Amino acid sequence: MQKMIEKTFRSILPAAQEPWFENLISGMRTDQPKFQSVMEDENTRALYQHIIAADDGTIFKNIRREATQVLIKNVILKYLHEVMERNALPDTLAFALAPATIMVWAEIDDDNEVLEDNILLAEANTNAYARQFDLGIETLVVEKSDLLRIPSHYIEIKRSTFL
Repeated sequence: MQKMIEKTFRSILPAAQEPWFENLISGMRTDQPKFQSVMEDENTRALYQHIIAADDGTIFKNIRREATQVLIKNVILKYLHEVMERNALPDTLAFALAPATIMVWAEIDDDNEVLEDNILLAEANTNAYARQFDLGIETLVVEKSDLLRIPSHYIEIKRSTFL
């Protein structure tokens, strides 16, 4: 039995010498005093509880959720950059989420074809970037005379935020 334990230990030893493994263990050592205190961050405590329980599904789900949030943020920032670069900021701008799609509500003055074209170019360039993450952005351009309200599931960004 002792030989089997030694053989198993030797087989995992090379992995234990890799930098990512050292960083993992070092991080756990660093977090141990915090983990034991009442002041511990809720997210870190939950992560360790899932690790201890060998709850890989929850860990991966959380990682995916956080990665998706970062990607969505980056796509929205790219879109805003494209709009600003083209001087194509609509009078009203709002965002909503659908599966794999960021929806944009853009309200402009009537018959402003140049602004509408620039908004759609911003969308196209953003989609070229977003596709690598299996995301997309869809812009609905409406004119003021349409007298449409922003749908309730959209979140408006005030124009003054950018000026």
